[in-house]
Amino acid sequence: MDRIDSLRSVVGEVYRAHPFEIIAWVVLPEHLHAIWRMPDGDTDYPMRWGLIKAGFSRALPKVEKIATVCHAITRSR
Repeated sequence: MDRIDSLRSVVGEVYRAHPFEIIAWVVLPEHLHAIWRMPDGDTDYPMRWGLIKAGFSRALPKVEKIATVCHAITRSR
């Protein structure tokens, strides 16, 4: 929940490109729930979820993979 501004920004980007109405949205520490109303004739909510998830993931800070860190520690011994 520390990254709510990033989530809000990504949802806004997806909304502008692929409109939908947000009826309800609940953000929990490990997941979220949403109820949307889609435009008439448009049922492609999976595409919107995919764009939101991908955009949010890209907005997260880059971190080293644990395996890389473990390998570096092992080499230094």
